[in-house]
Amino acid sequence: QFSWQSIPVIASLSPQSGSRGGPVRITVTGSFFQAGATVNLTNGTTVLRGITRSVVVPSRIVADVNIPANVRTGPWNLVVANPAGDRALRRNAFTVV
Repeated sequence: QFSWQSIPVIASLSPQSGSRGGPVRITVTGSFFQAGATVNLTNGTTVLRGITRSVVVPSRIVADVNIPANVRTGPWNLVVANPAGDRALRRNAFTVV
């Protein structure tokens, strides 16, 4: 039996920045998000893993990301990954200040 799955698409996120030394709640809107999807921020060397609070399938995810005090400031990429492994990447979507 054929099963069709779509790759998630990131349309926007809010907020687009957060301060070091604390958590930030990120809301991602888009399409094809699945229950169990994850939200992470990455700058190429470090991954900040989000704790997903809710997935309003298939168009919205809310996740809390802790930003340690010692991480690099500047632009970070946003990655949304569905449980099956399909992922979306938005480069320089979030700024750590």
